[in-house]
Amino acid sequence: FAFQYPDCTELLGNVRIEGSYNNPITDLSGLSLIKSIEDTLYINKNYNLINLSGLNSLEYIGGNLEIYNNRSLENLAGLESLNTIGGSLQIGYGEEDPFSYPSANGALKSLTGLENLSTVGVDLKIANNNLLTTISALEHVNFTEINRLEIFNNPKLSACNLTGICNYLTSNPLTQIYDNAPNCNSFSELLFICTDPMFCLNEGIIFTSQQQIDSFVSNYPDCQLIMGDVLILGDSLTSITNLSGLSQIIYIGGTLTIQDNAALVNLSGLESLKVAKNGLYINNNDGLKNLYALANLIDVQGRLSVKNNESLETLNGLHNITGPAISYLQIFNNPNLYECSFKSTCGYIFSRRNAPTNIYGNVEGNYNDGYKCGTKGEIGIQCPQYLPIELTDFQAQIQNAATLLTWQTATETDNEGFEIQRSEDGIRWEKTGWQQGQGTSTEAHNYTYTDQNPLSGTSYYRLKQMDFDGTFSHSDIVKIYHEERGISIHPNPVKNTLNIAGLGDSNIKHIAIYDSIGKQVTSQNSIQHNIDVSTLAPGMYIIKISLKNGIFCEKFIVEK
Repeated sequence: FAFQYPDCTELLGNVRIEGSYNNPITDLSGLSLIKSIEDTLYINKNYNLINLSGLNSLEYIGGNLEIYNNRSLENLAGLESLNTIGGSLQIGYGEEDPFSYPSANGALKSLTGLENLSTVGVDLKIANNNLLTTISALEHVNFTEINRLEIFNNPKLSACNLTGICNYLTSNPLTQIYDNAPNCNSFSELLFICTDPMFCLNEGIIFTSQQQIDSFVSNYPDCQLIMGDVLILGDSLTSITNLSGLSQIIYIGGTLTIQDNAALVNLSGLESLKVAKNGLYINNNDGLKNLYALANLIDVQGRLSVKNNESLETLNGLHNITGPAISYLQIFNNPNLYECSFKSTCGYIFSRRNAPTNIYGNVEGNYNDGYKCGTKGEIGIQCPQYLPIELTDFQAQIQNAATLLTWQTATETDNEGFEIQRSEDGIRWEKTGWQQGQGTSTEAHNYTYTDQNPLSGTSYYRLKQMDFDGTFSHSDIVKIYHEERGISIHPNPVKNTLNIAGLGDSNIKHIAIYDSIGKQVTSQNSIQHNIDVSTLAPGMYIIKISLKNGIFCEKFIVEK
């Protein structure tokens, strides 16, 4: 790399470091000059890479840093200069289903190398790393800038209580923590450790009147964590009208039951609640219209039951609960409930597929009717996890002058096929090809498609998967870069004059020639299609033409 791109310290596009069984990558020392990457850095499928030494000069990544499926990677040594990631940091790979990718970075034990990282601009996800025991290297990260924190399925990771993470937990609902080692196995465990809590009401409490709720703060000052069950059940259907007196509660170690409160229109007052550890029951509240006040609720490990609520229309408010932690899902006899497909319910349905559900008596409809809640299937089909196919891989790579697209399905259901779509801006799409699907299949299938006439510069591809009934869904988008097509140099070998063909005058920025050890021997900003090389000594050289939308490089030989 240093020979082909001498003095190159800044990369403007995506960088993918990806080996193979037949051509493994074992070290990155050739990349030692790189200081910044403006887009995303992918480090994946490097089965012989032990650490990241070679990236020691890298200080800035404008997009994401994604490190996954590196089976021998023991730590991240080599990233000691990295201080800023503008996008997301993802170590490990997989969705919330912890069984999908059982060993993302199978040898990774620590995040050593990230000690100087201070900024992560979007999300931080650490998932499916079987041997990871510590994340202490992230202690200098400013977690207030992170949008979402996810730490799951790292079975040996027990210490997560970094100061930044603890501060994040108390103020941000966008957190998913589960299936790690004890002390980091759930949001509630970690919150427990972080807050060093003062508990009250070890036996729980029953609220039967509005006066009891209104006087809770004065009766139990500074009481934020309740070890036992909390039951909100009025003496009569109209005795409790609001829950504003409970605004200091953040943790319930038992179950939270809100039942038989016909005059309760919403749950305002529970905005601080983050944990209802042993379950949540919202039953028989005929006046209850929404659950918005529960938007900060993250951890429900027992049963989630929403039943017999006459006026309830949406489960929005329960959307930040970690779906896989729920042990039983009940949603029934809510005759106006039509919106149920949120991360909590979808996560439960798809990550614990054989777990019990009881869903009926809500608003029913089919796929084209929009949000419906009549059955488990009606909820599932609206979930982002739902696809008529299970797409496990989709990649684009340059093959000669063409773009080769490859993808694999694990299962297919009524799959008519794939429309291949291309875009020059990621917004406007055109059809470039079609691949027939397998109908219904439970076996893995590999697909390829070659775009023989790709766009110059950056282009985008996606798959539009079509069912036989006309329904469709889109895959993720992959991006690829092709150098300006049509540029060529001749003659090669050359004695006196090197000619450049196919170069548009308005596209050129700079022309330089480098010798075999990477030293620049000529440089010019003027537009020239014929370059005098008669004064160069015999040997191999590289011409580098910087264009407005990329770089053209080619080797040539000077002979006398």
